[in-house]
Amino acid sequence: ASRQLSGSFMGLLQFLNPDPLRADETSDLQQKVKSGTLQPGVVLRNRIEPCLTLEKSPLSADVKKALQRNKFPGPSHTASYSWPPIARGCDVVVISHCGNDPLLYLPPLLTVLQMGGCYKSLPSRNGPLAVIVCPGWKKAQFIFELLGDYSLSSRPLHPVLLTIGLHKDEAKNMKLPRGCDVIVTTPHSLLRLLTYRSLLFLRLCHLVLDEVQVLFFEANEQMFAILDNFKKNVEVEERESAPHQIVAVGVHWNRHIDHLVREFMKEPYVVITALEEAALYGNVQQVVHLCLECEKTSTLLQVLDFVPSQAQKTLIFTCSVAETETVCKGSPAEQGDKKTKSVLLLTERNASQAVGVLRYLERADAKIPSELYEFTAGVLEAKEDKKARRPLCSYLKAFGFCKDKRICPDRHHINPEMDIPRKLSSEALPVSGHVRIIPFYVSNATNYFGRIIDKHLDLYATLNAEMSEYFKDPSNKTATEKVESLGLYGLEEKTLFQRVQVLEVSQKEDNWGLGSVLVKFIDEGRTKLIARDKLLLLPERFHTLPPQAVEFIVCRVKPADSEIEWNPKVTRYIHHKIVGKMHDAKVVLALGNTLWIDPMVHVTKLSNLKTSIIDYNVRAEILSMGMGIDNSEHIEQLKKLCKEAKLPAFEDLLGQTSTPTTVEDAVCLQGTQQGDGDTEKSADSKVDLDTQKPEVLSEDTGSDSISRTPQLHVRSFHPQIKWFQKDDVVILKIKIRNVKDYKCKFFTDRVIFSAWVGDKFYLADMELQGDIRKDDCKCVIKDDEPLITLAKEKRARWCGLLKQRHPNVAFDFDHWEECEEDSPFSKVVNSKNVSCKVAVLAEDSGTSSGTDGSDSE
Repeated sequence: ASRQLSGSFMGLLQFLNPDPLRADETSDLQQKVKSGTLQPGVVLRNRIEPCLTLEKSPLSADVKKALQRNKFPGPSHTASYSWPPIARGCDVVVISHCGNDPLLYLPPLLTVLQMGGCYKSLPSRNGPLAVIVCPGWKKAQFIFELLGDYSLSSRPLHPVLLTIGLHKDEAKNMKLPRGCDVIVTTPHSLLRLLTYRSLLFLRLCHLVLDEVQVLFFEANEQMFAILDNFKKNVEVEERESAPHQIVAVGVHWNRHIDHLVREFMKEPYVVITALEEAALYGNVQQVVHLCLECEKTSTLLQVLDFVPSQAQKTLIFTCSVAETETVCKGSPAEQGDKKTKSVLLLTERNASQAVGVLRYLERADAKIPSELYEFTAGVLEAKEDKKARRPLCSYLKAFGFCKDKRICPDRHHINPEMDIPRKLSSEALPVSGHVRIIPFYVSNATNYFGRIIDKHLDLYATLNAEMSEYFKDPSNKTATEKVESLGLYGLEEKTLFQRVQVLEVSQKEDNWGLGSVLVKFIDEGRTKLIARDKLLLLPERFHTLPPQAVEFIVCRVKPADSEIEWNPKVTRYIHHKIVGKMHDAKVVLALGNTLWIDPMVHVTKLSNLKTSIIDYNVRAEILSMGMGIDNSEHIEQLKKLCKEAKLPAFEDLLGQTSTPTTVEDAVCLQGTQQGDGDTEKSADSKVDLDTQKPEVLSEDTGSDSISRTPQLHVRSFHPQIKWFQKDDVVILKIKIRNVKDYKCKFFTDRVIFSAWVGDKFYLADMELQGDIRKDDCKCVIKDDEPLITLAKEKRARWCGLLKQRHPNVAFDFDHWEECEEDSPFSKVVNSKNVSCKVAVLAEDSGTSSGTDGSDSE
C-alpha cells in the first residue's frame, strides 16, 4: 500500500486542541491553509488522483446539475479524494474533520445507482440496491431529504426512510414499496427488519455507514450482525458480476474500523485528511508527560536521553526560537528505535487543550498518567463553574443524564439562585402533590408547556376576563408603533386576547412592507411568527401577573435505541392526544419554571355513575408506540443533584421514595379536586399502564418497601388479601404461595407488606381505618401463605379495614360472625365488577371486584 503525505503541520493544531469547545478559534496555521500558502495533508492507502473541480469529477450529468442547482461550490479537499473510488464501486473508508457531511459519498453513490446496467445480473425481486445506515433518526431524516434533492433523474430510486420501533408486529408487517432502491435507516431498525425479512440483502450492492465511529460506539453488536449478513449475501456465486461495496465515513478512526477494513473490505481505499487520526491508523505510539512550564525543556531532554543508541529521525515542535536553540544544544547526537513514537509535553499553560488530549489518548489506548485525569477533572469543573448562569441542560432535565458534558454548552449542576421554584403569583410552584394541568405546546414527546389550573383561585382566568373587557372597546385596540425586543404586548387570536413577549424582530420587510416578529405566548409557552402590526399596546396593569406558562416533563421514559431525541412520530401522536385538554398529574420535583410529573393522566368523570375513568396515561401512551423505554433512574439522578446543591426546600422531597407512582396517585387527587364530596374512594385499577394489557396495575411502593435490587425500580404487584376481625385483633390472609422472602412493617395506622415469589415482587401499603399496637403485631407463614395479625389499639369493631378501599382487599365471609347490619356485606353486595380495560374510581364502594384471584400490578 502506498501512502501520500503532504503538509504534515496541518494536523498539529487539531492534535493539540481537539476539544470541540475551542473549535471556533482560528490559528495562524489554519489561516495559512485557507489562504492557500499551506496545502492540507492527506494519508491514503492506495493512490488516488483527486478531482479538484466539479467539471472533472466522476459524477453523472444529472448529479452535477443537481449540485449546481443547490449552489454547490465544488468538491472539498476530502471529497476530491473520496469521490473517485466510490464512483468506481470500490470499498472506501473516509476519515475527516468534515466526516459528518453526507456529500462526501452521496454524489458518487447516486451516480453509480443511476447506471442500471451493472445490476442486470441481480435477481428480479423487490429489495434495495443501497442501504445507508445512520446513527439516529435525525441524521437519517436529513439524508433522506438530501436524496430527494439530488436523486432527480431519468431513473427514479424511490428511497424509503425506515425507522422501526420495538414492537415485533411493526417489523413483521413492514412492506417496502416496489422499486425501492435505497433505504435510509438506523442499525436497530435495520436489524429488526432483517429478523423478519432474511432476503432483504439479496439485491444489496452498496452498504454505507454514516458517522461510522458513532455507529460502532452505540450499536457495535448490531453493526457487526448487519455486516455479517451483507458479507454472506455478496459472496454468492451468482453475484460476482454485480458490485459489492462498503463505504464508511466518519470523524475518528478506531479499532472497530480497523476490524471492518480487515474482515469485510476487499482492497479498500482509505482516505484520512485528519492527520491526528492518521497517527491512530498508523499505530503511532502516544506518550504524554506532565510538567511545569519552567521545566518543559529539561523534561524533553530527559525523554531524549532514554532513546537507544541506534540512529532515528526525531521531529521536535517548540513554542519559540529560543526553545528550539536550547533543545538543539542539549539533545544527544545518537538516537534509536525505528518505531514511530509521539511524545507530548503538557504544562499548566495547556489547560484548554487537556480535555481534548485526554480524549485522543483514550482512543489511542495509550498509557495515561493519573495526574492527567486529575488535571482534566479540574479543568472540567472550572468549565462547569463558568456555566453557572447558563440554562439547565435540556437532556439532563428530560432524561437525568447528558451524553457528553464536556462539549455541552449548558449547565449540569443545580444553581440555588436560578433553580428555586418560581412564583406564578403569591405562591411558588408546588414541589410535590397533585395538580391539574393543560398543555398548550408540545416540544417533544415528554416535554410540554402549559398552565396549572387552580380551582380555588384562577388568576389567569381573571386576567383574561379583564383583558377581554378592556379590548372589547375598539378604541383600546391600539397597534404599537415601536416594537422593542423583550417587550410585552397584547395579541388578538381568534376570540381571545393573549399576552406575548417579543423575542426577535425581523430586520427584513416582507412584500407588504411590514416586518415580522417572533413572539412567545408567556401564558402558554408556545412561540409564533406574526406581523408586527398585530401587536397591541398593553396597559401596565396587565403586566403585573407573572407569566403563567410552566414547563412540564413526564418522567421515567426515554427514547429507545440510545437516541437522545424523540422520534417525530411519537411527538405528533402525543401532541394530538394532549394539547388543550385537562390532565391530572402528580408533581415529583420542581426546579425553576419546570415541573417533573409522574403520572400524567387524562380522567373522564361519569357523573351519572359517580365514577371517574382514566382514559390514558401519557407515559404508557409513549411506551405503546414502541419508540421509548423505561428510564427508572431519571428522577433519582435529579434529586441527587438537588441534594448536592443543599437546597433546603427539597430536603423533605429528597427523603421520599423515587419508586414509580400508582394509578391510585393519579385518581385519588379527584378527592381534592371535586370539592367536599365523599372522602372514601377506591381505585379499581385495571389497566397495565406500560403495556396496555388488561391487568390490574399498582406501581405503589412505600418508602419502607423492600427490594432485592434497591438501585432499580421494580414493578410491583398488589397481592390478593382477605381479612376478618375479632374484638381485639384483625387477621389478614395474603393469598400468595411459595414466598421466599418477605417483610412486614407495622406503624400505628399503617402496615406495609412486601414479598418475592419467583420473579414477581408483591407490595401492599395499607392505611388502616383504626389504630394498632405495632409492637404486638406479627406476620407468620401459615399453610404456605403469609398471615398478618394486627393488635387493635382499642377493643372495638372496625367499619372497614382501609381508609382507601382497594380492589384486591376483600372481607373474608368464611369468618363472618357479626350481625347483618354491622357487616360490611351490605356495603359490597351491590357493587359491580368494573371492566378490566379501564382504571375506575368508584365513589360508592366496591371491594368484591378484587376477589377474582388476579394480581394487581
